[in-house]
Amino acid sequence: MRVLKRTRAFEVRLYVGSRRGYGTEQYASEEVVRAISQFQESTDNDEMPIPVRLSPTTFVSKDYVEEGWEIAVVRYPLREDSDDDIVQWAGELAAVLMNRFQQEQISAVIRDELVVFSRE
Repeated sequence: MRVLKRTRAFEVRLYVGSRRGYGTEQYASEEVVRAISQFQESTDNDEMPIPVRLSPTTFVSKDYVEEGWEIAVVRYPLREDSDDDIVQWAGELAAVLMNRFQQEQISAVIRDELVVFSRE
C-alpha cells in the first residue's frame, strides 16, 4: 500500500437536533443525508465534494432529551481546501440545514471555539 497524499487534518463539527423547531415532529437521518448531498451537488460543480461525516448523537439537558446529529465537515487530502474554505462551506451548510429543518439554532465546533448560529 502506498500513501497517495497527506495533509493536515481539519474539520468543523455541526450539531443539529432532529425536531422541527421546538415541536414534536422529527425528521429521519435519510432526510439529513439527502439535504447534505443536494448541498454538495449545488456547491462543488465538477469537483469532488467536500466530505461530510454524519453521526447520531443525543442532547441531554436535565429532563429534556433530543436525538440529533453531529455533522463533521472534513478536509479531504485530494482537495486543496484551506481551513477558511472549510469553515465557510460548513457555515453555508448550517444555514441550509437550519432553514430546511426549521432549526432555531445550530452549534458548531471550529478549532477550539464553540459557535452558535441562530435564526435572525
